[in-house]
Amino acid sequence: MRSRLLISVIGLTIVLVASPVLAKPWKGISPLKTTRGEVVKLLGQPIGIDEEQRAVFSHIDGQVKISWKRPDCASKDLLWSEKEADDKALVYQITVEPKSFYRSIDDYEKPEPPPSPSEKEDIKTTYKRYLEHDVSCLMGSGISSCTITNSRTGFGYSDSTKLGVTSIYYFPSKTETDLFLSKVKPCSTDTIAN
Repeated sequence: MRSRLLISVIGLTIVLVASPVLAKPWKGISPLKTTRGEVVKLLGQPIGIDEEQRAVFSHIDGQVKISWKRPDCASKDLLWSEKEADDKALVYQITVEPKSFYRSIDDYEKPEPPPSPSEKEDIKTTYKRYLEHDVSCLMGSGISSCTITNSRTGFGYSDSTKLGVTSIYYFPSKTETDLFLSKVKPCSTDTIAN
């Protein structure tokens, strides 16, 4: 009986540890899962197209910009512009530019409390958490602006010393991107032209 319980606990632990990290959805919209047609049902027709060829939607939270990925073939760098995308196009990245900026990301979304590691693991865990974020900053004239993203979780934001959080990003996690790329064929020049 004890051996069955031990095997069950070990099995559950392996499943939980091996589970892929899924990107956070925003208002029911999930990267690489939700189609353009579903987005239009949720948000209405786009109000425009931005300089990066993303669809721009008006929302109570602020301006929402969405980039699209082809559902039938893949290339790491190939996104569909809003002009090319049809209702089957998949959401790739959601950028929310809030109407009123947040002083910190914690004001927008309370972070999940980290698991409590043993004292010995604490430094290693903290160091890993710090290093898993990609940080890119611009500084000048007493103002700095940084973009912090995490490819493991598919979440990021831009933070300015003067304004606070100016953009929030939802995108596929590395695990989801790898899975998507393994399931679809590479785009050929014929596929790209269509």
